[in-house]
Order: sequence, then structure tokens, then C-alpha cells
Amino acid sequence: MKSNFIVRYILRSLRIGTVAAVAATHIHGSENVFRVDVSKFEEDAIGNRFSNVSLWHYNGTSADETFFHQDAESMPENWLRDTYPWLEEAQVYIASGGGYKGHPRMEIDTAGNELDRDLFKNPGDPTVLDDYDFSPLVRACRNMLRQGIKPCLKLHNVPVKYSKNPKIDWFRVNVRPPDDYQVYADYIAALVTAMVDAFSIDEVGQWRWYIGTEFDNKTWFQANDETPESTAIEFLKLYDYSVFALEQVLGEYCGPVGSHAMMVTNGYWEPELFFAHCAEGVNYATGQRGSRLDFFAVSQYDLSAVDLTYVKEYWPELQGTDNVLATLDRMGDGEKRTIEGNAAVNNFGDKISRTRAVLDQYGFESIPIEVSEGGLVYGTDGKWLWHGLAFGGSFDASWTALSFKKMLDNQVVLWSRWPIFRSSGLFRGPELAATNAIRLIDRMSEDRRILVQGTGTATSEIVASLSSDEKTVRILAFNHAPNFDNPNPTETLKLDLSKLPFDGKVSTTIWRVDENHADFWPKWETDRAAYGINDSDYYQSRDQPDPAHALLKSEHIAYWHSREAAYEKLAELDVASIRYDRVEKGQLNIELKLPCYAVALVEIREER
Repeated sequence: MKSNFIVRYILRSLRIGTVAAVAATHIHGSENVFRVDVSKFEEDAIGNRFSNVSLWHYNGTSADETFFHQDAESMPENWLRDTYPWLEEAQVYIASGGGYKGHPRMEIDTAGNELDRDLFKNPGDPTVLDDYDFSPLVRACRNMLRQGIKPCLKLHNVPVKYSKNPKIDWFRVNVRPPDDYQVYADYIAALVTAMVDAFSIDEVGQWRWYIGTEFDNKTWFQANDETPESTAIEFLKLYDYSVFALEQVLGEYCGPVGSHAMMVTNGYWEPELFFAHCAEGVNYATGQRGSRLDFFAVSQYDLSAVDLTYVKEYWPELQGTDNVLATLDRMGDGEKRTIEGNAAVNNFGDKISRTRAVLDQYGFESIPIEVSEGGLVYGTDGKWLWHGLAFGGSFDASWTALSFKKMLDNQVVLWSRWPIFRSSGLFRGPELAATNAIRLIDRMSEDRRILVQGTGTATSEIVASLSSDEKTVRILAFNHAPNFDNPNPTETLKLDLSKLPFDGKVSTTIWRVDENHADFWPKWETDRAAYGINDSDYYQSRDQPDPAHALLKSEHIAYWHSREAAYEKLAELDVASIRYDRVEKGQLNIELKLPCYAVALVEIREER
């Protein structure tokens, strides 16, 4: 029996190609008016577009974190799902191996191991290949289920002792293929069997599975000879043997299986080879034609919140360019590494169009596209947003609202964010402004999107929706500027609603997320300046949303912790205003003032 999540996911993906996008159009005029014809709406519900969270490790981003061991166990059952009702699934990156603490760093390595990922009793003993110990991952998955969400395991990087010449690259994991794919397949099969033994085949059959993360990125996976041609072949082998192992254990119970690429214009090898192989290639594990592919994901990062001149000493070639690869010193250690550079999330549509075209070319028209990872790379200081790849303030809230609209415009089924719902991840610390923006967006998930037409010169945008019972209209409005140094002015939007399905008394409720509502970050910025915390007191960007990991001095970290309780109150999302109006002949006009980096949800509900 498939879970409701998987059933909804599959049904939405089957319909997505036939439902026309209802995008807001904008016509220049003298007033900033958005005309909302409530009679013109899509057939299908918007859906839960932020249902996933991506975990660098099941316990967090850095070695001191304990998300799905101690943290989850210390919280009441189902606390996570009750607190974040939109959260349904956790994508666990590098779940099946790729390194262990204590592995000696070799000359070939770009970096050292920081986390235990190889699931063995003795991961450093290459003479014993089946001393499996899946208990740490089983514990994490048990706690995910206890907290009300499903695990989605990303199986890709190979345990160190399965590669004769392992190489630990920038992501701190082994990028080499296994020496023996059957040995590796046995390991994956044993891992899945351990999950079935712990949770039952009915439960594990409800999970989704990823094979690969950014497979066109050589810092994730690379053949021994380090050529793109060999790397493509080795990844196809890894994919086929992994799917074979899944189906060997789960059979007809096996849930959706997919993969993930950067999908930039010049990755390490061409993803089209992967799609062609899945459609018509010879399967390396079975010898049959093709390989299973049920969904596909891309990465989507915006380069910076400021003008790119802040980092031009690293990559001047990025000025005015989209979807390119360039090198920069993102660790601050003098070593240049490759990263994708997107000028703005507005380029997202180009990437999705290219991905959709190549999927359709090989007969995968019904396969949904999602974002498995994404965020912002650089802060307003031009430094790396290391912990969370997100902002602490409302810039990320309006960017998230814009990303939501881009998902709707481009038929992307979900966006999995890194686990930074609160300042210390998922379970501790004050909530971030972006989390409150998602909380507002979630109120629209069961609604149907309404056609919107805008006039004027407003930089603000809106998404409108109608509830399934046709008693509530919701309007999400946001004012986002991609360059923090050049913000938009505060704008007054005129919302002209027509053909409402009800007349008479209505309540108009407004929630806001901005520097004065549901955002503690402006107060933290004031406090840290008054306390004497300077840019030099941070590891990388001062805008990282987790000051406890970003600050360098214990005194400053202690000061942050002393202020957390006050910030939790400031982060609370409350109704900003409520009033009662009358709808006459299906008409209603509302004015809404929107500062830059603000998000607002207007909810018009019939009152009886």
C-alpha cells in the first residue's frame, strides 16, 4: 500500500503536463493594480511544494549536531510534523557511505572526512567487506518516523573500503566507484533489508529513493581515470546496480526511484547520457533494456544577495551571465573550486525548460521535476553562507516566496530546503523569517491557483488562490529585490477582486513577514553591533542564520544564546490585522502596503 504522499506525488506528476500554468501577467500603466478574476482558476490544487527537507547528514550539517539522534529523541512524538505540518519527507544525503572519521587524509584528497557515513563495524578494514552495521542509520530513520516524516535515502557515494584508490573530494566524501559492483549491490541490498527488518516491508515500501546527487558534478563522483567519459559509465553502473539491489529486496513494494543533477549548461558530463541510458541503454546489472526512473531533481542556487562585484576578484567572468560554472575560493583557504553561478532565481525557468525537454525527448513526459537542494550562496558581505545556504532575515523570506511562484510557473512539484527552519536547524532556536513565509504558503496548498493580471510598474508579485470549498480567497504578495544594496521602494498594491463566489460580509485577515513582523533578525543585527561583534568575528558570512555555528568566539556564542528566548518571541507569526468588509456583486477592492523583502498573505473569507 503506497503512502498518501507517494500517491499524491504520482497523481500530480501524471497531470502536470496537461494543466496550463496560470502565470501572473504584468501590463505597464499608471497604478499598481492586480486584477484577480476569481472565476478563472486551475483544475488541480497547488499542492505541498515544500514537503521535503534535505539533510547533509541525518544528524545535521556539522559533526557536533544530533538532529535525528538525540534532538529528535528529546522531543515529544510527532513534534516535528505538528510544528511544521507541511513537512512530509527528509532527503538524507550520502546515506549509504562515503567516509568515516579517522580515515587518513592522502595526498590525492582535496579534504578530510568530517562525519561517519560508512556503515560497518570497522570501516577501515578492507579485508572484511560485509561487517555491516546499519544501526546508526536505522536509529535516525526510526526517529524520523517517530517525528511524523518519511525517510528518503540518497544512495550514491561509495564506502571507502570498497574503492581500492579512494579519493576524498570537496564534499568530504569518497568520489570513486566501487572496485566490485556486485559487492556494492550486496551492501545496498543489506542496507534495505535492515530497514525492512526494523520497520516492515509495508513501511519501507512507502519510501522514495535517490541514486546520485548532482551526478554531473565531479566533486561528487569521479572515475579513477578522472575523465568525463569514464565517469559517466561508472555512474550508470552505480545507478543500475543500486536500483537492482532495491528491487531485489523490495520487489513490487519498491517506491519511486530517481536521481539528481546540477543541470547546468556545462557540467562534468552531459546528463542526456543518463536519460538515454534509462530509456534505451543496456542495464549493467540485469542486461535488459533501460533502467527505472520515476522522478528527477535539479539543484538551484542563487549566487549572491548583492552585486557580483563583491566577489569579482574570484570570478569576473560571471558578471551578467547565467547558468555557468566558475572557480572561486569558497572556503577562504586559497584553493579555487568549481561552483554553479546563477544570477537570480529568475533563470530557474531556463533550467527547468531544458530539463523538461530532454526528459520528454526520451519518453519521460510524465516524470515530475523537483529541486533537491537550493539556496543562496553568498551574503550581503560577499562571503559564503556556509551553514544552511540561507539568510537569517526577511531577504530569504521574499526569496522563498519568489521561488514558490517560480515553481508554480514552471510546474516543479517540490523544493527541498536545507534544514534551517530555526536558527539551530529543526528542533532548537528561534524560527527564521523564511520558515514563517513557508507557513503562509502552506495555507494555500489545497487551493486552486487563480489567474492574475497586473498593471503598473510594481516590482512586487502575487499568487492568488481559491479554497476547495470556494469560501476563501488567498493572495500571497511579496516584494523582492535580488540586490540587497539596491532595494525596491515600499509599494502600495491595489488588489481588484472580481467574480467572487459569494456576496455579503467577509473577513479580511492579513499576516505579514518583514523586518517588523515574524522576523527576529533585525533585532539580532542591532544587538550584535551594540555588543561589539564585527564581521571579523565570523567564520564566513555574518548573514548565516545559525550564529552559534558562524561565530568564532565563545563569548559571542554565549551572548547569542542569552538572547535566544527574546528572539523566539519576535519570530512568532501572528495576525497583523483583521477587518470586515462587504462584497457587492462579487467585487472587492483591497489596498496593501508592501516594503521591500516583505511577504504578506491576505485571506478573504465568507462570513455567515
